[in-house]
Amino acid sequence: MKNNLKYLIVFLGIVLFTQCNPSNNTTSVITDENTNSLGVEGGETVPAVAKMVTVTGNIANGGGLKIYFDRVMLDAIESLDNVTIEGNGDFKITLEDVKPSPHRMRIGQKVLWLFLEGNEGSIDVKADLRTVDNLEYTVENSANTTEFLKIVKELKEKTPKGGEKKFADNILQFVDTTQYPLVGLYLTTSNFDTKRYQYPSLPMEVLIAIHQRANDKFKEAYPSSDLLPTHNTIIAEMQMQVKQQSVKVGSIPPDITMQSPDGKTYSLSSLKGQVVLLDFWASWCGPCRRTNPELVRIYNKFKDQNFTVFSVSLDKNAQSWRQAIFKDNLTWEYHVSDLQYWSSTAAKLYNVTSIPKTFLINKDGTVAATNLVPGPQLEQAIKRLM
Repeated sequence: MKNNLKYLIVFLGIVLFTQCNPSNNTTSVITDENTNSLGVEGGETVPAVAKMVTVTGNIANGGGLKIYFDRVMLDAIESLDNVTIEGNGDFKITLEDVKPSPHRMRIGQKVLWLFLEGNEGSIDVKADLRTVDNLEYTVENSANTTEFLKIVKELKEKTPKGGEKKFADNILQFVDTTQYPLVGLYLTTSNFDTKRYQYPSLPMEVLIAIHQRANDKFKEAYPSSDLLPTHNTIIAEMQMQVKQQSVKVGSIPPDITMQSPDGKTYSLSSLKGQVVLLDFWASWCGPCRRTNPELVRIYNKFKDQNFTVFSVSLDKNAQSWRQAIFKDNLTWEYHVSDLQYWSSTAAKLYNVTSIPKTFLINKDGTVAATNLVPGPQLEQAIKRLM
């Protein structure tokens, strides 16, 4: 059950996703898997009235350990306070200046989630440190937290493996009907953050619709929340991506015809009938080179099952390009480039403004997914297309 719950919500750890772009070839975008936030259109917001919440409880098998309390936001984690658990598992702490948002209790590598509004007064937590990963704990006097624990388990039961569309539909239904918009907002931002590419096969328009509905419901309930402006920015960025995106899921991708390092001419369209990963990369792109071992592993696993890779390099030096292909053991046949760096005609055709950038193309020649980083998600997507 633990792994299935992680399919729905990513609870722990920091995800590092890096890309190269024209302004900085080593740019890194760092996001925290536990951060999320929310927004409104324009204008200043009046700070929400903050209140104190006393948290008591018992954490079995946690005696002597420290609990660290954090407020969770999209672009930051705010550390609030900490307390040491007594030998019998009891603890008590009063959090000040509590604002409506997800919060977390960290005990070593374990995390317990609290969804606080600031008006609870006091809440009581009962948990066993050995089972908190399965969300097997209770929080009295926090209806938001109780709803969160309930809905995550329900979503796990409702969603078939690989059922991204069904999962999105279930999230939208929850967001649209819930009396707990704080939970709806968190489920939206944690699962449909496009920078983490959890569900790259879903059209951006679908994700925007879920975000917008979650935003509307949250704004109605918490009009002065300091989280709202950030979420509005997220929605605006997603809308801009739709406007700029020339190659969408379900569309027929533009053809690319270029030469390989040894002067052979290859066309993307000639590979129709195979599952193809169109991969934009370059020898000078550190993030690209770091993902190449996973790409090689996946290629070797599926190369005899009608799968191949069509690599378009944004290099400007032919020798560096050849050496990177050899050093990284990129043994597939289809390597092409016009050696025009960011002025690459293919990059412009596909609106590539950062690399690595990928497009997974189905056997019928249509785009099945975009921005799949080589790893488990790409592997699963290829399996589905097979």
